[in-house]
Amino acid sequence: MEIGPPTDTPYEKAGFFKLDITEVALTYVDTLADHLVIESWHPTRGWTRRTGS
Repeated sequence: MEIGPPTDTPYEKAGFFKLDITEVALTYVDTLADHLVIESWHPTRGWTRRTGS
């Protein structure tokens, strides 16, 4: 949902939004570049980390 800017923002032309987040996921290749890592968070399951090749 788009909201008005905060009163102290230096970004006059930026858009501001309110987010209702129910799940977050971050996917990346590990530092050795030999497998995929999936990290996620959910309010009832908490944080999880899965890896695969």
